[in-house]
Amino acid sequence: MAELRQTGSSWVKLSQTITVLFQVYDTLPRVSSAAPASEQDAISVRIHAAAEALLEERGIDGIQVREVAERADTSTMGVYSRFGGKAGLLDRLYRSGFERLRRAVEPLRDVGSPSEELDRMADAYRDTALAWPHHYDLMFGRAVPGFEPGKASISEARAGFQVWVGSVKRATAAGLLSGRPEENAFRLWALTHGVVSLELSGMAPSASHRARRQRHREAARALVVGLRG
Repeated sequence: MAELRQTGSSWVKLSQTITVLFQVYDTLPRVSSAAPASEQDAISVRIHAAAEALLEERGIDGIQVREVAERADTSTMGVYSRFGGKAGLLDRLYRSGFERLRRAVEPLRDVGSPSEELDRMADAYRDTALAWPHHYDLMFGRAVPGFEPGKASISEARAGFQVWVGSVKRATAAGLLSGRPEENAFRLWALTHGVVSLELSGMAPSASHRARRQRHREAARALVVGLRG
């Protein structure tokens, strides 16, 4: 019993000592150890690239802070200080996925006839989604516990949709569509998303790449005819 009392007393003293040390630490002046801005940017780029590679290799569950740090040749603290942890990494990947979709369709605006523009936009959207399937899963697929996209990411997603709205407005002015452009753009986006999701899940009928693309185009064209009014 004496030994137990002595052990208990030692733990109490150790706890008190740790508390005092933390109190002293909190009063010490802080010396910044942050890397120069240019180096921070370079490290952030490496971290983002490592996270993207892991996402496409292993899916959403493959994003682990420690491995991202190792691949980026930095510390886990380097990841936490720049992205706030796994949720921050996922948010950046979510946003970059929508940035990639937007960049794929933006150059197609006002190129060729309005009907050709809609065809090419649907192709570009589908090609990008199929090339980055795990990104697409993060953007539109299953929920990820503890992750909610931030305001900047939501804004980027909406910016991509506005590109579709612009193309639909041009098609509407040319007489290809009738009705509100925002509603019709959403319908076209929903159709494209549905076709892509079925392909990614393996539920679409098997066919060559060319045949699958043509099937998608024909579905979109049929919708456009139906929306002509």
